Amino acid sequence: MQKRRAKVGDDVKKTYDLVGGEILRQVLRISGEKYPTLTEMQIWWTRRAPKWKEIAAEREKSRAPAPVPQELPPILIFETLFNEVGGTTTVNLGSSSVLFPSATLSKNKPLWSHEIPPPGGNSSLDFGAEGGLFAVDVAGSIDQLRNLKSFTVTGWIDARTSPAEGPGGNRIVSWLDRDGVEIVHRADGSLQVGINQKAELSAARTAAQVVPAVPADPQLLMNWRYFAVTYDSTAASGQVKVYVGNRDQDAALVLQRESTAGAAGARIAAGLTIGHVPAAQRPLTPKETSAV
Repeated sequence: MQKRRAKVGDDVKKTYDLVGGEILRQVLRISGEKYPTLTEMQIWWTRRAPKWKEIAAEREKSRAPAPVPQELPPILIFETLFNEVGGTTTVNLGSSSVLFPSATLSKNKPLWSHEIPPPGGNSSLDFGAEGGLFAVDVAGSIDQLRNLKSFTVTGWIDARTSPAEGPGGNRIVSWLDRDGVEIVHRADGSLQVGINQKAELSAARTAAQVVPAVPADPQLLMNWRYFAVTYDSTAASGQVKVYVGNRDQDAALVLQRESTAGAAGARIAAGLTIGHVPAAQRPLTPKETSAV
């Protein structure tokens, strides 16, 4: 792909970027290396390929037959890597892409940024530090998000100090109406999770400074934090869990909380939104946005 890049059009280059990002992510997972770009990984592979082929061959010899799965593996419902660098849409790589192939950026903000999280990629989205009607929207209800007994939401956030927190916290992601889910970032650096209720009303809130916000200063770049929120309504205890990590530290459990919310119900918002409340609710809460 790298050799052919100069000969193909912009659409093909975007596809190359998506595929290249996935290749990099999987090689990082398998190798345990932490090189942030595909170019650096290519250099590493050129030097280490023969040795790694030997390691791979030994792993195959010692690998036991895989057990027959008792249930279907988890389904990736929605994923966007924000790799497009420009434009007004971002590609959905999840199973819901059949009906919702992309999500749309609101006008003016968020802006495309070349400050990227450690896994690498071409770009990220910058919502700025001021609240406003800024969001990334999927226009329509994603049926796979209805009646979820369990789910996991992951992402990277580089929080910037905001003059004022939005009402109820700065939304990271939401598909909440009467039912559904929302995850917010609070001014004190905590994360709060709402299942079938607004996050601000939920007891599922981490300690302060697990995702600290810093001033928008060039010297404070790479404040990226990885987060993973998991929910399992069928678990006997600790139904809500939150993990946080960064480039140098693996994600660790920072919150485990009981919940009696049950499945994240059927009466969800008519769309999934990153950076704000869902579109239909937005005129009532114009400053409820995430500074990331």
